[in-house]
Amino acid sequence: MFKANRKNLIYAVILFLAIIFIISGCNSIFPPMPGGNTYLIISTAGLGGTISPLGETSVAEGSSKIYTISPEEDYEIYDVQVDGESMGILEEYTFTNIQGNHTIVANFSAKPASPVYVNPQK
Repeated sequence: MFKANRKNLIYAVILFLAIIFIISGCNSIFPPMPGGNTYLIISTAGLGGTISPLGETSVAEGSSKIYTISPEEDYEIYDVQVDGESMGILEEYTFTNIQGNHTIVANFSAKPASPVYVNPQK
């Protein structure tokens, strides 16, 4: 017969919680992912900078994803295009409530050279 002691009680509680965890689909600890579909966001960066994350990123339907655009030294952000549409000069872009595939492209340009002043009297 089952002997009621502290050790057995602890095992019974752990077993009970594990069963509840499995039956509930783990939703009480890990909320379900929004939507059921996954989509791709493809990011690219031109010469002179980076975008993070870079490449293909799989995202859940209804979720959000942040992209960070960073120019290299001597470059500046020229334009950010999302799904082929210019968004202007952005250091960050957030896709919200994702409902399909997307693209994001970061373009950079070289900073203008600083003018050099020559003193003609030397």
